[in-house]
Amino acid sequence: MEQQQQQQQHERISGYRTLTEEEIADVNEIKELGNRFGELITKLKAKNGGLGFRVATLETTEVVSNPNYDQRWVSIGTTHFQEGCSALVRAVTRPEGFI
Repeated sequence: MEQQQQQQQHERISGYRTLTEEEIADVNEIKELGNRFGELITKLKAKNGGLGFRVATLETTEVVSNPNYDQRWVSIGTTHFQEGCSALVRAVTRPEGFI
């Protein structure tokens, strides 16, 4: 009984509709990809602060890699990935109404 209620929750929430098997598979693929992005973002967040820098000598200029990444941009990228995944899910599910 409880499992049946959980499966039918979307019918009790305004603006949701029943999805086809293909739509469900597409939403699950989007969410899987989003989770893989999340794993990458977790790794990037572990490399906290700082930027790479250039070292110039008379013969060459080389970029020295710093294992610390600019966390502001990691956060911006995180937000954009979240927005992108949400937009793709919305494209598939086509909820009714503004929100």
